[in-house]
Amino acid sequence: MTMTQSKTLKDVLYIRCFAVVSLVAWHSYCIYICQGYADSPMHDAYARLFSFLTPDANMPLFTFLAGYLFCYLLKTKHKYPDFRGFLKNKVHRLLVPFLVLGTLTNLTMIGRPLMDFYYGKPSHLWYCLMLFYCYVICWLVEKFGGKKWNLILCGLSCGVVLWRCMIPLGVNSPLGLFLPMYYYCYFYIGFLVFEYKEYVMKWIGMYWLILVAVNFYLAWFVKPRLFLFHCLSYILILLYLANKLELRASTTTPPDSDTL
Repeated sequence: MTMTQSKTLKDVLYIRCFAVVSLVAWHSYCIYICQGYADSPMHDAYARLFSFLTPDANMPLFTFLAGYLFCYLLKTKHKYPDFRGFLKNKVHRLLVPFLVLGTLTNLTMIGRPLMDFYYGKPSHLWYCLMLFYCYVICWLVEKFGGKKWNLILCGLSCGVVLWRCMIPLGVNSPLGLFLPMYYYCYFYIGFLVFEYKEYVMKWIGMYWLILVAVNFYLAWFVKPRLFLFHCLSYILILLYLANKLELRASTTTPPDSDTL
């Protein structure tokens, strides 16, 4: 059964489960890894471990999955045919939580500058605003500009990641506009991977060992300027493994009773 025929994206469920658990683990150890609030004889080991498991706290992975699912909904399910309904959905799901919870966060956290809200970074709510931008940009460009312009935007975003490396939250920009500039490449690459999934999976299967070796090298030696390739190789490895699990599950699941 192909992906476009299935009712659920089980590969996404597998990856999302791993991503959530690893993100919780990262936040449990970030005081040793990057925040400098605590010290431990093991802090170097923690940093090395989480450079493998959670590059950029798995934000590229979550953003990739968002684009991957968006392509599924847009191209396969033909959801969001009109911009008005689409925008209303994303405002309710992403922009309202950002505005309401972000405001409460800034008002209740000690030492949290109010200007952080203007810069689109009220604590962890920045991710909602960033995703809102990515969805809207992708829908509008795909609808009115075509794939060529989305590829150009994706390429420019890759350039931003290569320039800025691993510290996107260190840049203050009005309304948090720098954040989608940094993460849009992951979003649209996810979009493209779903659209051309058969070819991507075939390519990964052919060069599987090389991809694992490249990821191991980039994670172990922590090459900042190659961070984009580290994240992408890591994401593709997870996607390949998740698809293997999905295929195994589909072959071992008994058929529905009405098909017998």
